[in-house]
Amino acid sequence: MYIMEHGYDEDVSLNQFLIFLCKHYENSFYEAIQNEWLICIPREGSFSKNIYSELDINDHILKPRADSNLNFDTLSGHQVSINNKTIKCNVENKTRTVNILFIETCYTEDGLSYKIICIDGPLTSSSTVEDIIVIKSVRDCSIFLYSKNNKVLLKDLRFMIDTFLVSNDFSNMHIDEKKKKINILYKKCFKRACDYFKHRGNFFRDNIKLVIEYYILNKLYTTLITDVNIYVANEDAMLNKLIQNYSNVQLDLEVDKDTEVVIPSARCELSKLNIHKSIIGKYKCLKDTFLMLSNGNEHFSVDNLLNALVNLILHCKISNWNAQIHFMKHFTMSGIKEYDDNFYLTCLEAAIEHIKTYNFKIELYINSNDSKFNNLYNLIRNGDYQKIKELLNYVKSQKSNLMCHPLCECDSCMKQIQMQPIVCVNFKDDQGLTPLHIAAFYGNPLVIELLLKYESDINALDNFMRTPVHYAALRGHQNALLFLLHNKAIMSGDNEGNTPLHLCCLNSHEACVKALLYFMEFSDLNFDINVQNNQGNTSLHLCFKWGYSNIVEILLEHKGDPTLCNRRGQTCLDCAHNLKMINMFSALKKNSIECVRKRSVEVINLQRVIDKILTAITDGDIRLAQYYLKIEDENHCTNECMFVNSANIKGYTPLHIAAMYGQNSILNMLIKHGADINAETNSDKFTPLHLAVQNFMHKSIIILLSTKKCDINKQDSSGSSALHYACSNGCNVDIIVLLLKNGGDLGVINNMFTSALDILNKNSELRYISKLKIFSSF
Repeated sequence: MYIMEHGYDEDVSLNQFLIFLCKHYENSFYEAIQNEWLICIPREGSFSKNIYSELDINDHILKPRADSNLNFDTLSGHQVSINNKTIKCNVENKTRTVNILFIETCYTEDGLSYKIICIDGPLTSSSTVEDIIVIKSVRDCSIFLYSKNNKVLLKDLRFMIDTFLVSNDFSNMHIDEKKKKINILYKKCFKRACDYFKHRGNFFRDNIKLVIEYYILNKLYTTLITDVNIYVANEDAMLNKLIQNYSNVQLDLEVDKDTEVVIPSARCELSKLNIHKSIIGKYKCLKDTFLMLSNGNEHFSVDNLLNALVNLILHCKISNWNAQIHFMKHFTMSGIKEYDDNFYLTCLEAAIEHIKTYNFKIELYINSNDSKFNNLYNLIRNGDYQKIKELLNYVKSQKSNLMCHPLCECDSCMKQIQMQPIVCVNFKDDQGLTPLHIAAFYGNPLVIELLLKYESDINALDNFMRTPVHYAALRGHQNALLFLLHNKAIMSGDNEGNTPLHLCCLNSHEACVKALLYFMEFSDLNFDINVQNNQGNTSLHLCFKWGYSNIVEILLEHKGDPTLCNRRGQTCLDCAHNLKMINMFSALKKNSIECVRKRSVEVINLQRVIDKILTAITDGDIRLAQYYLKIEDENHCTNECMFVNSANIKGYTPLHIAAMYGQNSILNMLIKHGADINAETNSDKFTPLHLAVQNFMHKSIIILLSTKKCDINKQDSSGSSALHYACSNGCNVDIIVLLLKNGGDLGVINNMFTSALDILNKNSELRYISKLKIFSSF
């Protein structure tokens, strides 16, 4: 069968026109077969009558002309032409065009073959019933339901669903009972639709089934998915733990290059799965994802598909995969699926099962061209304590032999050390990883102790601003984590603001969470359990999102605050997909619900005001800025005003914006009213001085420095000071000199081990500046 782009299909053996032709005009039918004439069959329901005349039959049997393969005459004498999509028939000096739906070869009981063309209506009459309806997407369902022609049906459906919800105690039913009740509702709604659309074919009814299913699920989805989330809560929590632990490391997944290119687009599409409320929408999401993965790739195979799907699942940030699959499998009321739909769902299930059962090899990949460092890495990975110790002893003895004495730092000794290709415990690869990072990742306390004995930096930062204690927390190595904390490891945030506690909670390492919190409780370290990352999420937010109920209990015991809002104004309760978790802490919810609501509203309103303030400052509108800041007199110095140090979601205060855009009048006004000169943005840790220097705002720099409160050598997240930017961003000599006169240090080293003086000396045009007298005094 050849199906045209209209997507229409029907069983022609049940078509009433064809049945009537075979039964009442048998001679004409067999004559057409013997002469290999074409028979046109109007689709089921397109004729406005059920009994057909001889003229109707003869209008739809086509005899080919001798002069052309595409031109025909009907047995009734009308001229007909055919292309690959339409049939044109001349009737009473007018041309009628009818769409071809599909072409099919059929067989009689005697085994004789004949070809039929299924068309969208009669060739010689325009009085068809209704235009063809084809439901392929959520949009099609919506267009059909809300069309003017179907207002009465839509009203009836709404009434039936509302009556259903009122008459049934739906919220207290078990999920299996709900499923039975919804199926009964579906049958009633479908019967009402069939009564509304009389005398329609099977194809039309199948499409109506999809529309009714779509409408009911749209209305009841929130309740249903909540119940499904509770039903599979434990399964999803265990799966989420696996996904989070695998998503933060590189796995041995082989995805071919063609597929790897489209992975980001496919991930965006698959991430929409939990947004769709209907079965048809969810299957369409899966289909589009599969098409993206395979499009244009001739070598795409099932193995490629499995690895690609595993990759997508690990990085899609969906926290209820099992619930989504359960919903798709058990709430398909219409029974209408395309052939590929089961394949898509089965593949998704297979990928999730692969994640659950396959023992992925988790490695920390090192990017280094230093063979000796790679050798040390392999020894640490294998936990070969004795060989690591021998190597480090050898390095120590070699270093001592090269130097005048063990602590000598003369030019000759330092030059000799730099020339020797011997490994150093603080060597970093291209990702900023030191041997101690690697030891923490693999969780070997003895190796960690050995590296620290040889003066490895316990708080060394990699390119993601993570220290070794971050890696111990990430992988859930409790002993390594405690050992590092006992040796004064700092509980700082990485470049996303995640502390080791965040990472323990994200990956559901319950033992590490307990160990970390108990250690903090009985030590002198002042650690805030409610610290927020760059998105404003606390550890409680992460645990509620991924369904880790056991860790939630631990955090609440240690004064975790469930009322804190993230940058989106959400509390941890708002992040939960699993209502079971919220019900577990119902007492907590009752006590804090009003506080939560109040704080959520306050956060949202505050952000709106801050956005207005920053916009006014950007535009240089000092009067409007005063109005929003509630400053009555710009020249009168008062106590700190209400919003002067408030920040937007990225941590930018009014002073940051004023310095960045060189709005000097506003800058002076803010400083007079108590603006924090050294305030930092969230992720980049920029101060107003950093931004003024980056944007060459000379006068703004002078104003900031004149306060005598400015920390001129303060470093941002990359370790760069204002002088680093002054020497690299166009090398403005006046700004460099100004910073140096006010205490700027050319020797401050950033995360790339580069000082401002190094940057200046690399610039061939301005290298001479370092030799001027102005620099000799610094």
